[in-house]
Amino acid sequence: MKSCKISILEPFTKLFQFPVCYRLILLNKLLEDGNTLYRKNRFDDAAHRYQYAIKRIPPGAGDAATFEQLKVHLFLNLSRCKRKQGHFDEAVKLASDVLQFRPQSLEAMQARARAYRYGIKILVS
Repeated sequence: MKSCKISILEPFTKLFQFPVCYRLILLNKLLEDGNTLYRKNRFDDAAHRYQYAIKRIPPGAGDAATFEQLKVHLFLNLSRCKRKQGHFDEAVKLASDVLQFRPQSLEAMQARARAYRYGIKILVS
């Protein structure tokens, strides 16, 4: 197995040129940054990080299970951001997208249910 050494200064823009282990590190960094921003209630910035990372998940990457798990986290976190921003339809769609490739995901079912619930509360009031 190759060792992965990466500088923090490496740009994210050339992500597809990196070996799989580098991509995974960079995508995890984006996920962590988004999580930090989410905890600080900076939902726009967090959503931007998650969307950026989702676009850069390589199709058919080396360790498919690892990238799929990362994709689940990114989609669900983006769904939560959209719900907090009041974009309930997008939140429901993102959680439903996770259920397309992970039908038994309780976390995705819960995220979708919360988006529906908050969306209905807004419509009723």
